[in-house]
Amino acid sequence: MPTSCGSPACGSGADHGSVTLVTGSAGAGKTTLMATWARALDARGDGVGWVTLSRDDNDPASLTAALLDAIREALESVEPASASSWQPQAAAASEMRRRGSGPDVRPRLSAGFASLVAAEIVAVGADLWLLIDDVHLVRDPQTLGTLETLLNRAPPNLHVVLGARADPAVHLSKLRLQERLREVRDRDLRLSRDETAAVAALHGIHLDEGQVARLHDLTEGWAAGVGLAALSLASGRDPESFLAAFAHDDGAVAAYLVDEVLESIDDDRREFMLDTCVPDDLPEALAVRLSGRDDAGQVLAQLTAANSLLTLTPDSHPATYRYHALLRSYLRARLRAESAQRSDAKHAETAVWFAEQGRAADALEHAAASADHGLFRAVLHRYAVGQLLDGHPARIEGAIALVPQAVVTDPALLAVAAIASLQSGNLAAARAHLAAATTAFALVETSPTSPAPPTRSESVAALQTTPERASIPYVPLPADRLIRVATWGEAQFQSPSGAGATPEPADLAQPSNAGVPNLVDLDLLEQLRQALALVISGQPGEGRRLFERALHQARRSGRSFAVLSCLTGLTVASAAAGERAQMRRWADEAISHAHRSGLGSSTDLLLPHTLAAEGALEHYDIERAERQVSAALSIIGPTTDRHPNGSVGTSVQRDVVSTVMRTLRATTTCIEFTRADADPTRQRKIVTSRLEEVRRLPPAAGAINVTTYELITLHRMALVTAQLSVAEAVEALSAAIPPLEGDLRVMRGLRSLRLGHDQEARSHVAPVVRRELRCVMGQSEVTAQLIEVTVARRNQQATVAHEALLCALDLTASQDGLRMMLGVSADVMTALRESRGRFGRHESVVDRLIEIGDAQDDSTGFGRTRPVAGFGAAPLLSPRELSLLRELPSLLTVAEIARARSVSPNTIKTQLRSLFEKLEVSTRRDAVAAGRHEGLI
Repeated sequence: MPTSCGSPACGSGADHGSVTLVTGSAGAGKTTLMATWARALDARGDGVGWVTLSRDDNDPASLTAALLDAIREALESVEPASASSWQPQAAAASEMRRRGSGPDVRPRLSAGFASLVAAEIVAVGADLWLLIDDVHLVRDPQTLGTLETLLNRAPPNLHVVLGARADPAVHLSKLRLQERLREVRDRDLRLSRDETAAVAALHGIHLDEGQVARLHDLTEGWAAGVGLAALSLASGRDPESFLAAFAHDDGAVAAYLVDEVLESIDDDRREFMLDTCVPDDLPEALAVRLSGRDDAGQVLAQLTAANSLLTLTPDSHPATYRYHALLRSYLRARLRAESAQRSDAKHAETAVWFAEQGRAADALEHAAASADHGLFRAVLHRYAVGQLLDGHPARIEGAIALVPQAVVTDPALLAVAAIASLQSGNLAAARAHLAAATTAFALVETSPTSPAPPTRSESVAALQTTPERASIPYVPLPADRLIRVATWGEAQFQSPSGAGATPEPADLAQPSNAGVPNLVDLDLLEQLRQALALVISGQPGEGRRLFERALHQARRSGRSFAVLSCLTGLTVASAAAGERAQMRRWADEAISHAHRSGLGSSTDLLLPHTLAAEGALEHYDIERAERQVSAALSIIGPTTDRHPNGSVGTSVQRDVVSTVMRTLRATTTCIEFTRADADPTRQRKIVTSRLEEVRRLPPAAGAINVTTYELITLHRMALVTAQLSVAEAVEALSAAIPPLEGDLRVMRGLRSLRLGHDQEARSHVAPVVRRELRCVMGQSEVTAQLIEVTVARRNQQATVAHEALLCALDLTASQDGLRMMLGVSADVMTALRESRGRFGRHESVVDRLIEIGDAQDDSTGFGRTRPVAGFGAAPLLSPRELSLLRELPSLLTVAEIARARSVSPNTIKTQLRSLFEKLEVSTRRDAVAAGRHEGLI
């Protein structure tokens, strides 16, 4: 039983004892809970008496006798001597003399008789508990009067617990006013997920978290349902297959529902339940429509009062009811078994009613289940695009999956299915739907005659002609536009650069059909998908303008999820354009909007959180970066499988989310590397581990920026930790991706500079410096200018160096970056200090950079805040020097080391001088200490 139910209250300080009412459906666990209480009360020394009522107790005398026996039982458990002497014979004789004598005269709990019994209980002094189960079986008014007399006359030390399926017909309101009543309702009896798992474990069944969650959802915590499921599983059934069939055809559940719930309901009520069992939520008006009964509201209220497997949704306006999930499933199965035609008609009628109310998801679900394919097409044409804009692609996929594949031949709806699959991240399904849509559309286009219109079923006619629908008209969706939108989305995954069906800026969608909601929805969807396609195809400016237009329309239409999609798109467009200040602003606005709109757990927030973390890292705000990453990981969830390829979950390959996950992983690695700045060994392990991850990853589909960011950040970390082999491996991976030519040149230039090959470095980056070759990442262009600054200064070309530094500052200002300016060489910091006052509008940024350099003068540029080469990055050692360093902790002399290497001692001494110089030490002991500190030993 649920532990939250505690134990019944012991008195209220009033003149009468407490009353606890436990109500719940059949099998909810009322008796189990009361029995648990009885054991606990007995263990603490209270007197406990138990009575289970039956239909035979619908007689005042019979009930009185049962109550007196239970009271005697309670007395025996605390004072056996008193119980043996406590016989209500005297009171009974007095009562019988008053009413007349005879063999059929039995004591009844009249007010006077109750007072005599109460006086005897008070005299005992100890707390007595009277637990009365199955009170709902007592319906006779006089017998209920006897029970009410007991409750009203109960002395302070007599506490009564009533167990029933529905409230007994006694004056509960009076007890509430007297503050004597404690109520335990069906919702309090529901098992939690942990308790569901515990019940299964008692039967030797151990389910995983997902299976426990499914069983709990199916049973809604109904104790009998969980117990029956556990018994069935204990027979050796496979949990997965059993859970799939449990709610629909499990014989034990069906038998229990019939025997315990439906047996006491007359035929008229059972027919009403069959008529109204189709919807999950049952508003009173819908019950009237489905049953054809004007008194449907009264019938629902009566069923709710009689059995809590039908409940009134709290605070619902208008009144809305809900059958328990298992009862609803049983009723639906019975309805279909008796008449499939009747079942289909109820689904169709329900779909029309929900469409009239504008409840798109419910209308879609029931239209798909109705077997009325004309209605299904009509509802999809009206609501499908709006559902996509509200972030519910699974509803479209689920609805289409419910109908036979041969029915879904409409090219517009096949294209909608493709878009839904793309939005869900199921690329394989999207491609299959798009291919089918393209083929179907081609057949329609080449047909010599116009295709026949959809079936004009009565349901479709009702959907289009009822007065309630007048304010929400619709027209069939144009297949060509939907196929184009799906093609844009599918093309994003064709290649790393997203090449394919790239929309031209001149093709920007113009708002149209303002009076037809589903076409207005299509206008917005088209703008969103086209804007994203433009950004990915390398036209972030055009994409941003279209996202801004879509944002205005989404806000005007009140579609919060579409607003979030626009804000996320603007974040991505700004990042792609290198406008990092704008990127941070849009990311913050997306996050703020999502939390205001209840979308804080949406996966669409993963990218804003990730890019906000990257922006914070660029500004040395490591704490904020960590908070943003933590927020992103909380959306994914602690139990989600996170694979090296970035996919999330195990049910489908999340092609879209995997790209976001890769960005998140790259940013997280940067944060881990930064936090390990005092542990070079840890940093080196991070770099080598990350290389293995990146090697396993194909280029990010449709998002070249993600791939470039992964490679650039890894390359920088490899140089900081002096792992040249890793840096060269990253360059080899980059060389296989043609769009990265400019970024690759910068990587090679940075490595050459790190090796001291200044002219080679300058040669590598020259095309980028001259703007003859563009980079995917703006950060690479900044680095190229800073390499030019470094080499020019070393060649005494002060003017050239200053001009390159100004260019780097211009680029950095547009990207709102700081870290990228401090990641090349110490010469850059020297140039900033020496030219202070000559940077015009950039002076404040320069001041901030110098402040960072002064405050963190002993840290590296990438992991810590110091620039890279010459500012404390790990020393670059040749393979021979590194090998020699690792020999130094041994006790071998120079001569012994030379002999082992087959070289002269003078050669070893020369290598040691070079090694000591690079490590900036003068003794063998200091060299060993420095090598260990840098993670080289």
